Amino acid sequence: APEGVPEGCQGAPVAATGSPASQPRWILKRVAGPGEVAPQDEVYFVASDGSERRLACFLVKDHDPVVAAVKLGEGVDEANTIFTLQVKDQPAPAKVGFKTTLRDNFEDVEWFGRGPHESYCDRFSSTMVGRYQGAILDQTFKYVRPQENGNKTDTRWMVLKRGEKSRRPGCSSLLVAAKEWPSGEGLNMQCHRYPMEEFDMPEDRLQQRIKHAGELTARPETDLCVDAAQMGVGGIDSWGNKPLPQHMLDSRKPLKWSFLLQPLSVEDEEKASCGSGNSLTYGVIARQSAL
Repeated sequence: APEGVPEGCQGAPVAATGSPASQPRWILKRVAGPGEVAPQDEVYFVASDGSERRLACFLVKDHDPVVAAVKLGEGVDEANTIFTLQVKDQPAPAKVGFKTTLRDNFEDVEWFGRGPHESYCDRFSSTMVGRYQGAILDQTFKYVRPQENGNKTDTRWMVLKRGEKSRRPGCSSLLVAAKEWPSGEGLNMQCHRYPMEEFDMPEDRLQQRIKHAGELTARPETDLCVDAAQMGVGGIDSWGNKPLPQHMLDSRKPLKWSFLLQPLSVEDEEKASCGSGNSLTYGVIARQSAL
């Protein structure tokens, strides 16, 4: 088979190029007739502008394949307009979960999970499961280039607390508690006073808006993530390769998880903060709410 063409197939690989805004829209049709499109189906593409044009591929000696819009019956072999559909496995996402932005005035966080610093599925040996607390601003680790950071694995619950001057009788803090999770140990949770978009790296690193952690600017709102699964961070060979296979997500594996978001009153928070005697702890509140 020619280079780039799966074994057992004939033809030449053709890359999709061009902007949909400046090119006709093409309708994919099966040679075998109406039906669900499947891998190995023979298909052709018809222009949606009513011109009856088809996409055709021509092989020119010593040149790359040429793709053009043609009309049948004008000296064009119909075979040139037939393509064999190849469906590749889609890569799994870096994480699967929930992300939201909370209103301003949340200042502190307390959680029961791994800590006191960030942890990931391939980087948690230095963390212990326990009860930790700190300022939300301190949960962001400012790597030289802004990137994924601050995750907390095996988190059973997390409480985001308002500042003293902005407490409200009905919602002094917000409890996030895992109810059901894939691993049986907890969920991945993290919170930041910076937009999560500032940590996401585009394919072209030079296009990243914030290129240095010193340029990050805290904002009043808090971004909260509750994830069922997240890939590892790698780094075993100076960041050259992806994480090990066992630390990558499987795009074919279903994930099921659930959690609750519950506002806590000033009274609830005061009782839970004591954590002794008959006082309610955040964990007890979470278990009671899950029932």
